[in-house]
Amino acid sequence: MDEAVTEAELRDEVEKAKSFSPKIKEYILVTTARRDAAIQKAAREITDELAGTDHEFSVSVWGWDQFQEHASLHPDVWEQIDPTYDPFSKRGLEQVAVKIDEVKDLVTSALPDAQNDLRPPSFDAQAENESSPRHTKITIFVEMIENGNLEVGRTGLADLKDADWESATSSEKYRVLIGLASAALKMGDDNEAHSLIERAYDICPEHKSAKRNLATSKLLQGEYDQAKKLAGEAVHARPDDDIAAAMLVQARSFFPADDLLEGLSDSVKGKSPVKAALCQAYRNRDDTAWLSMAVEAYQSDQSDDQIRLNWAEAVLELEIQNNATSAQGGISEFPSFQDLNTAAEELYQACVSRRSRFSLATIHNAGLALRLVDRNEEAKQVLEMGLAHCSGEPSISLQLAIIAHEDRDFGRILELLDERSEHPEVISLRTEATAHILSPSDALEAIDRIDTTNWSEEHRLMLLSSELTSLSRMADWTTAIEKCRQALAENPDSLRFKIVLARVLRLSGDLEAAISHLDQIVAGLAPDATMAERVEIATEYRQLGNHDPIVVLLEDQVSTQHDSEALRLLLSALISGQKHRGALNLFSVFPPELSGDEWYLRARSILAINSGAADIASHLNAYLRVEPNDLEMQISRLGLWQLQGRESEIRRKLRTFEKKIPNGNSLERMRLCHLAVQYGNRKWGVDTAYQELISNWDDPAIHLAYQGLILMYDDLEDAIPKSTAIQENCVFEAMSNDGVRRARIEGTNAHNFEAERHAPTSEFAKACIGKTVGEKVVIATQYESIEFEVLWIKPRALDLLHKSLEEFNKRFPTNSGMQRMTFDFQADNPLVDMERITKAAHDRDQSVLDNYAANALPFCFVAEALGKDVVDGWAGLPGVGIQPRVCIGSRDERNNAIKEIQSKAESGCVLDPITAALASDFHLWETISKVCGPVHVTQSTLEVFAKREIEAKNNIDRRSGITSWQDGRFTMIEITPEQNQVDFEVKKRQREDVLAHCKIATSVPQADLEGQNLEISEVLGSWARDSVLAAEGNGLLLLSEDQGLRQWAAAALGVGSSWLQPVLLLAKDRGLVSIEDYTKFIVDCLDRDFTYVSMDSQTLLTQAKADGFSAQSTVKRMLEVVGGKNADLETNLGVAALFLDLVLQETKQEHVRDRYASLVLEAFSAPRRDETIQVIRALTKQVSLRVFNLIEHAFWWLVARKLGTPDFHQQVKEAKNSQLQRPVSFPSAIRFRVTEKIRLLGSCFPN
Repeated sequence: MDEAVTEAELRDEVEKAKSFSPKIKEYILVTTARRDAAIQKAAREITDELAGTDHEFSVSVWGWDQFQEHASLHPDVWEQIDPTYDPFSKRGLEQVAVKIDEVKDLVTSALPDAQNDLRPPSFDAQAENESSPRHTKITIFVEMIENGNLEVGRTGLADLKDADWESATSSEKYRVLIGLASAALKMGDDNEAHSLIERAYDICPEHKSAKRNLATSKLLQGEYDQAKKLAGEAVHARPDDDIAAAMLVQARSFFPADDLLEGLSDSVKGKSPVKAALCQAYRNRDDTAWLSMAVEAYQSDQSDDQIRLNWAEAVLELEIQNNATSAQGGISEFPSFQDLNTAAEELYQACVSRRSRFSLATIHNAGLALRLVDRNEEAKQVLEMGLAHCSGEPSISLQLAIIAHEDRDFGRILELLDERSEHPEVISLRTEATAHILSPSDALEAIDRIDTTNWSEEHRLMLLSSELTSLSRMADWTTAIEKCRQALAENPDSLRFKIVLARVLRLSGDLEAAISHLDQIVAGLAPDATMAERVEIATEYRQLGNHDPIVVLLEDQVSTQHDSEALRLLLSALISGQKHRGALNLFSVFPPELSGDEWYLRARSILAINSGAADIASHLNAYLRVEPNDLEMQISRLGLWQLQGRESEIRRKLRTFEKKIPNGNSLERMRLCHLAVQYGNRKWGVDTAYQELISNWDDPAIHLAYQGLILMYDDLEDAIPKSTAIQENCVFEAMSNDGVRRARIEGTNAHNFEAERHAPTSEFAKACIGKTVGEKVVIATQYESIEFEVLWIKPRALDLLHKSLEEFNKRFPTNSGMQRMTFDFQADNPLVDMERITKAAHDRDQSVLDNYAANALPFCFVAEALGKDVVDGWAGLPGVGIQPRVCIGSRDERNNAIKEIQSKAESGCVLDPITAALASDFHLWETISKVCGPVHVTQSTLEVFAKREIEAKNNIDRRSGITSWQDGRFTMIEITPEQNQVDFEVKKRQREDVLAHCKIATSVPQADLEGQNLEISEVLGSWARDSVLAAEGNGLLLLSEDQGLRQWAAAALGVGSSWLQPVLLLAKDRGLVSIEDYTKFIVDCLDRDFTYVSMDSQTLLTQAKADGFSAQSTVKRMLEVVGGKNADLETNLGVAALFLDLVLQETKQEHVRDRYASLVLEAFSAPRRDETIQVIRALTKQVSLRVFNLIEHAFWWLVARKLGTPDFHQQVKEAKNSQLQRPVSFPSAIRFRVTEKIRLLGSCFPN
């Protein structure tokens, strides 16, 4: 071998290492020479010199033999060196991967007594100055034991002992025995360890670690006097021996009068082993100062195993003292959840890696800590280790039983817990398990025999929970509630008993009482209520679907830095309670490490869906990459693809679900069936829907979904083939002497219809298959032959539809389904039942419409109440005599709208479905974007248009009809396939327009709605609410034709809004649209009976010109709007006056002007019958051309209008009293006295 490294060479290499980047913590020089004691000493001296400098790192020198031993621990490395080397080293080199599955339900418990949790005997292998080849092997095997590779290290030492014992020196024998003793301690064989240590001491008492290791053995055996004596002697012999000093400190801890640190040098006092021992000593003396000492020691040095273990147990103790606040999701500065999780990992590694002495206390604490951080599988692992070593250990068995309770493994509880135990927790767990495994009555009898006089409140609560389990399984809710009230009377201040009562009330079905009781609890909840109590109350509220109290309970109480049930409850409540801003704020403070968790991705996706975020797709894709087996979210993504028209992708995805449907509930599976019928395999969709309904016959939602599936879609012949003969998957009815009999031939379970099912292989089925209606079937029984005649045959899917329709109204009387009607063709009026139902529906709808006509309600209320599509409902209002309420018609309203448009032009606008449909119909996208900025809609608005298109597409080839009640009689209107085709084209164009011209605006307000505003928003309907919230949250203009919606948006949230008319008015003034297009828009709106007031004189003139100044009906309707009852009289009469002047200028014919003047006067006077003269005066005051002639025309218009009316003379008198500028001649038909003069009706000259 090569020559040993000199100290000078080593120092030279260390100088080079100081320049390494990044800086190193450990420097190992490997030499081909054997290990040399002198160079090892030099390495230690250099390490001490570097301590506290800018280049602090440890220095080691490995001889070639030592390097080989280390390499042998890594087979892939060792094979490159010498695959035939020492067989001891290659034995048992295996690594075990531990899969960690996090589960829930936290249970706290007290820490066990850890006074005997002492440091095992150990030594610094590099400090022994023993460098023979055998010593090198011993060192490696001992290091393996210290690092947790017990089996390999122990086997290596045992084999070495067997092979080389006779030739070994006393020092080598000593080290072998001490190494085996260390392994024995780690494996829990204390007796073997003590024997080996004493034998080692006998062989080599002069070894420098002999006394300290023997002191450790005596300490573990409780021989404290001997331990203190031996450790003291070891310290006296070697004052710098920190291990011996640590043993002395621990031994002194059992003598209260002893000074723990007496006689120890200052340098030793600062060493990690002594710090760890001092902490343990204070713990042995029941001095709580050990907690702060453990934390301080850990902060200064985390390299020592015992210091880390002390810190971990201190964290656990502090967490329990703090009512497990961190574990429950609460806010705690220390220990935080991260501290607790680190502590649990440290305790776990101490158990599974066996780096420390085997200790039931450590096992117990590790199990408890792991359970607190939701690592139950690892908790079970370490607890089972303890149980295997100490079978029947109560504390270990109890923890495993608690985990089994969380897993609902009641048989395991009975296996683990001793039936003779008098421990309250054991009794409670066993009685509950008995209720599940044996019988509730047995459990109740056992409970009656229990004396709980000396039990704590917590233990009495546990027993009550077990008793309630038995009563609930017996459905005896009356007794359960009585027991709860009795227990609460005995413990009136107990919050936990109050919560149990609320839970029992909920489970019993008395939801109102449960909510009332919970509200009382919250009203009296102390500010210092524990997080566990808050979580329990919040869980009850969630079960009741009451979200706001959860936010009150948990907001500002929950840590956002780690996953917890409390955090999930709060987030769920914010999202479900429409507090999307709060939810987004919560997400924004989550640490990055949570963003990849499945629950986080799902919650974020749901928030994106509920708030209509523009980036829904990215959130859904991120979640479904992690968890594709989620049907609800898969369907959400398919719905998003529907909005985007991605039909080919929908079909491909649906085909993958035919093999295995992702996890979801029955209603979600029915939605999947609808999609399959619409886009993919109709037969698979119908067959799967059939199985869902037949399996969920008591669910009204599934009935309605199935009915819609069969009745909504055409072309189902392949999915539901006609049955002309009896075959598999059909239902038929047959007549025999015994009466009518229904039968179905199918191979799968028919659930509610199982009594009439016959398997295809049954004798009855074989005899019937192939028969047609009218044919007879003879079934030979043991005693006779029975003849059946086939009456009818149906496919099973069609028969199930008929049964569903037949039973629905009786089975679910409070649910709205298809109405069953009777047609009596023998009666005088076969449709009397249909007429009755139609009239009842008309009367109900009319009351809603009358309310809308009388009040400025948002139309979305009306659409929701009528169950109508909002766009079609709005367009249909004129057909039932109701004018859509677009605006009030005042000048201030119009001017305010224009100001809002101008102020929001840079941000843009958001359109509701009604307005978006009009924008599409009138081709206004470019105009709106130029005036209002970027155009947005919400996801819910997009859904409205997608749904309309899908429904229209399904109706294209259908000939259908609608019934109505008009003018006091029943009417029916036929809708042809051609009309359906036109309707589909319109709705398809509208959806495509919206997709092409609009951005998506997220519907999240700047601050979440509260109180009445929140209540109103929830009944607005998603599309209306989302449009308002998107406008407020994004600083956009709300562009809506719905006057009521705009008014609510302004009053509740201060949202600036407008309707289309002011937008077009601005566009006209800016030259963005021609006067002809603007006029056409106005006329089109009038044709829809919309109320528009912003028609200027040019618009009126343009339409008059378009009519050739002859057809006056359109201009008349326009003037009726200008002169409506809410019009600003002075302003609008000015418009009319200018219009009359323009007509005269354009036509040069005064009679044409007079004709339109009559229309103006009629339009303004009709809503103001008592102000006719004032109207005339105001109009003539503003006319500029041939005023006298117009005044004369106006007077005679008034006379003609009033002729024959009771107030004719009064009106003429008023006209006579008006100031006239010149006399007016009268036709001979109307005679007045010659001397009588009629004055002009006001000034003939405008001011």
